[in-house]
Amino acid sequence: MKKTITFVMACLLSVNAVSKTTVNNASSHPIDIFSESLIMPLMQDLSNTDCLFQPDANLKYQVSISALNSYEMDFLNIVDIQKKSWHSYLCGSEQTTIFVYQTKNRNDGRELLKIARGLINRGLLITHRHRERIYRVNNFVFVVSSRKVGEFDHAIFNYGINTTNDFIFEVIEINSLCDIKHEKSSSFCRVLDEFIHADYPPKLKSNYFGVGNAYFNSTESSKIDRMYALIARPVQDSFSFDLFDIKPDNEGQEKASRNYITSLENSKPDVNNVLHQWLKELASSEPVFTTLDRNGSKAITFESDLGVEKVYLRKRGGFLYALRMNVINDKVKQRYYTLVKIPLGDSKSW
Repeated sequence: MKKTITFVMACLLSVNAVSKTTVNNASSHPIDIFSESLIMPLMQDLSNTDCLFQPDANLKYQVSISALNSYEMDFLNIVDIQKKSWHSYLCGSEQTTIFVYQTKNRNDGRELLKIARGLINRGLLITHRHRERIYRVNNFVFVVSSRKVGEFDHAIFNYGINTTNDFIFEVIEINSLCDIKHEKSSSFCRVLDEFIHADYPPKLKSNYFGVGNAYFNSTESSKIDRMYALIARPVQDSFSFDLFDIKPDNEGQEKASRNYITSLENSKPDVNNVLHQWLKELASSEPVFTTLDRNGSKAITFESDLGVEKVYLRKRGGFLYALRMNVINDKVKQRYYTLVKIPLGDSKSW
């Protein structure tokens, strides 16, 4: 069913230039959900741009006709859309329309995001034909239709990362093509899906250290070629932690490290293993970063040679998941992510 719908809508994706559409019936403009209190911070950011709001309730701009058709047809009612609205702006000579949809809950919003990307952008990233950018923040989905990434994208991005951690996780998922069917088999995408559906870690009872396999969003994402260690300590109602590449010096150390991970997976940590002894010593002496409780998640932020790095921590079943996001500076164009899955073993710390 969805494949057929995607094909039918994709046939409409043939307009390269920004076009202007006038709707004759003014009453067709819906209730303006831009005034919803949930997105007022976003509206404040938008009002601070140099773009001029176009008050004509009948005027829409769009780069590809599919953005408009999807709006008019409610994405063929595949997902229940509670409310929808749009605003048009003129930013210098750049014409922009923001389409916004409100769904019943986050899960419906996540499903609508996937459908919108499939119908408007064919599930791909931005192309010269389909330049719309599509974002989700909680149960709101935004479609930005303009020729270039601009102030509205930055405003929505800032609103998203300040509102929910799920926003940045979905950006990683999309940038890594993990929501595309043929990429779901990669180890990185599989573990990222586990991470997204994991819980925020509970209060730490005592010092903890562990090690696990690292996965990367690259062409080598299915290959495990590094191991990362996590050290954590309780700090009042939160905890501090550090995540780092253990970098074995030789084959013997690498074998010992992998054997230690296997012992953790079997819930029988080898306390005589050289890696166990080393991490135990570090955990009792080395300083660690203090976490920031942001949007209900545990995260650390620190500077590196490449720019700003953030690490998010989650827990699911017998595993801890640590996602390291590198926000690269202007000198390095590619962003990359490291995802570590650490078996808890028989740890009583959590």
